Amino acid sequence: YDSVLQESALERLYRWTQTHCRNIESPEMSELLAQAMACLQDRPVLFKYVLDEYCTSRRSVLVRAFIDALTQGGPGGTPKPIEMHAHDPKRYVGDMLAWLHQFIPGEKENLLTLLKGCQKLDVSEHIQQTLSNITEGVCHPLRVRMEQILTFEVGPIVLYGVTNLARFYKQVIVQVVGNSLLESTLIDLEKLCYQTFLLTLESQVKRELSEKAEAPPSDLSPSPQVSQL
Repeated sequence: YDSVLQESALERLYRWTQTHCRNIESPEMSELLAQAMACLQDRPVLFKYVLDEYCTSRRSVLVRAFIDALTQGGPGGTPKPIEMHAHDPKRYVGDMLAWLHQFIPGEKENLLTLLKGCQKLDVSEHIQQTLSNITEGVCHPLRVRMEQILTFEVGPIVLYGVTNLARFYKQVIVQVVGNSLLESTLIDLEKLCYQTFLLTLESQVKRELSEKAEAPPSDLSPSPQVSQL
């Protein structure tokens, strides 16, 4: 009889936790949720179902916040929408990646709070997998916008700056959420930026040399056009 009551109580606790896990940012709820997850850690199936629900909820929150930052900006329009700077590739890419760099650690902190009472489990593994799932949603909007930037007629100097930004933020973001779709997306985008930079640089050098290059002076020093390159 006691076991029946215990299972019934755990089932009710599971239902409550699954419903309220989206409120992890509420100070009043976070402590109760942490206690609930600690009780559910002995029930792997129920524990996983709650984390799945949590992932779905937080993934939606992250995507919505990212799109709002891109298109609407902050409260009252401050800061301004990131897409207002789409004409400036370095600013645009830097602002998008900086936003992710600022927001994602908060998701990790939420997970640490949610699972802080789960002493019987390898919490780090659950956090890594859950964080990977949560951040999947921002990969597509980020990729689309960065790929679009690279189709513009942008000079090699700007593209070199964009490549360095992509490389820098890849390195810092993957320290928080490695082995994820976001990591592979950032790696792909860095490679694409670098390849586009090389192609643009090669094209510009060929154009400059074919159109403007003059014979070198008698001392065989570089001509002015070559020096400018």
